[in-house]
Amino acid sequence: MTEAKKADLIIGEGVVIHLSTDLRVDGEIQLEGELVGNVHCEHIHIAPTGKLTGHLHAGYAEVWGEVSDHLKGGQLALRETCRITGYVEYTTLEIEPGASLHATLAQSVPDVKPVMVEAELPELVG
Repeated sequence: MTEAKKADLIIGEGVVIHLSTDLRVDGEIQLEGELVGNVHCEHIHIAPTGKLTGHLHAGYAEVWGEVSDHLKGGQLALRETCRITGYVEYTTLEIEPGASLHATLAQSVPDVKPVMVEAELPELVG
């Protein structure tokens, strides 16, 4: 039997943190309490009791709780109990029935590098 991966940072229910600088986590955040400030992470799970006020930048965000201000993510999963206000920028977005979304939505395009293709032109017959 394999164990589930533990989050790199867990903010428990009832805990309130006001950040004085940006928080950067190279792994996963489990947010069950309240966080005020700017957060950058690879993955965040915001529980139904979790609340984030500020700028959130995540590669993947699963939101059951509340986010207000600015949410930017590659892949966003907004679950049935979530409440989102502000501005949301995403690459892919999943919204479950029941999710509360009062925000401006903007789909971002992933960075794509141009590819050089060599082709022979057909001979013109005239």
